[in-house]
Amino acid sequence: VPDATGSLRTRLEIKFIDPLTGKIGTDKTAIRTNMADFEVQVSERGEQARLVGSDNHNRDLVWATRVGNAREPRWALRAAAGQANFELCRYQAGNVYLDSPFGVDRGTGLVTVGGGRGTAAGLKVVRNGGVAVTVTPLEPGGQGVQVTGTDTTARAYQCDVAGDALRRFVTLVDGTLQWGTGAADRDTQLYRRAPNQVGTDGGIFLRSSSTPETAATGGVLFVADGALKYRGSAGTVTTLAAA
Repeated sequence: VPDATGSLRTRLEIKFIDPLTGKIGTDKTAIRTNMADFEVQVSERGEQARLVGSDNHNRDLVWATRVGNAREPRWALRAAAGQANFELCRYQAGNVYLDSPFGVDRGTGLVTVGGGRGTAAGLKVVRNGGVAVTVTPLEPGGQGVQVTGTDTTARAYQCDVAGDALRRFVTLVDGTLQWGTGAADRDTQLYRRAPNQVGTDGGIFLRSSSTPETAATGGVLFVADGALKYRGSAGTVTTLAAA
């Protein structure tokens, strides 16, 4: 069939010759279209485009750079052999599988980002206004986000301002909070020192305030007019250090 320039094009081709031996007959043939769209029109009867095969085999839809026997995949959508879990597979040149940065467990519905071996880059969310990530637990006592580190120095959360050399705020998996300027190492932290104790390695700044309400089962430490004061459970205010 000619194209718009008048050049003849093979639009549909079915191979009956083995591409390696050149002999007629092949265990697997190639059915090709050239410069064509492949369309499946559906109706209320629910027609489908299908990749069919046993669960013993991968069922792949592949994006490649070559036709013929040479395989040069770049991406593949896969129903994996075994449990038919869904995977988005990425390849480097030379038909080398790298990892599956996105996957869905068919049995549980668990979505995995980053690859089963953690080799993919992870997840980046870009949002123009509004909330970028929302987690909504649907039952009482539900959980939002869980971070499991290999040791206590693993970071559960971190943030900075565009242009910073270092993270300004970090939360470690053991609950330690760290702050810095973004230009140097974080120099301020708050952590669990012992049972029922909070500690810091520096000073604590208390802004001057009015006398707080009485804490019936404890006390309140505060600063008023530059003086450090304490209000006990009976309401008595004691000046600990003058202004």
